[in-house]
Amino acid sequence: MRTRKYIGKIEILWYIKHGFFLHIIIHYILFIGNSLSAILDGTARLTLLNRGEDYIITMPYANCKGILIGKLTMELGGKVTIVCEKTRYSADIEFKLKV
Repeated sequence: MRTRKYIGKIEILWYIKHGFFLHIIIHYILFIGNSLSAILDGTARLTLLNRGEDYIITMPYANCKGILIGKLTMELGGKVTIVCEKTRYSADIEFKLKV
């Protein structure tokens, strides 16, 4: 039987002197036996300070296997969308997990 354990929200803020600011919210972490998944719910905002551009980024989920037994591996999965409202630039990136 697999057990699941949820951990509440974790908020991460980064400020880097080289001209950008990043804000991410991790919604919850899911433990299933020997693996862990971090579900990154919501969006990240990347601000390029010298250009005055805000990029909204949806986050993939992180899947980590082999925490207790076996080789430790980490993968990203899901679809990521990056959009700048000011310049109207956009990109779609899809991360696929190994089967």
